[in-house]
Amino acid sequence: MSLSLTSTVTLNNGVKMPSLGLGTFQSPRGETTRDAVRWALV
Repeated sequence: MSLSLTSTVTLNNGVKMPSLGLGTFQSPRGETTRDAVRWALV
């Protein structure tokens, strides 16, 4: 199995969920969050 940034997993209810999660769901918009994502992807 190969993974990419667009890889998903299909849940039991048929919903597709991304395999990669950066934990930014409730992070505020702005430079700090943007920088954190950039560092995570480097």
